[in-house]
Amino acid sequence: MGSQASRGAGPIHSIICQETGQRFLGVHHFRHLNASLLINSGADVRTVSASLGHSQVTTTLNIYAHTFAEAQARAGEAVAEALALGSTKKASGSA
Repeated sequence: MGSQASRGAGPIHSIICQETGQRFLGVHHFRHLNASLLINSGADVRTVSASLGHSQVTTTLNIYAHTFAEAQARAGEAVAEALALGSTKKASGSA
């Protein structure tokens, strides 16, 4: 047990990361990853909130507002590109 103390006490995965020079990612990081993946895939806030076990949607919005804003911006850009692409096809088709 003395050797573990010299390496830093903690869960084995934390110790392995320390010994191999890898960044330790706890379970909480995967919780945020799950939320971000759901948001970026287009899941609505109620679905994300339920997945995370938040009792109120406002909790989810307060924590992940920036991620929802980024996803909304990308969605707007996708619509703009689709509309521009549609007008380009029409214009080139009529020429």
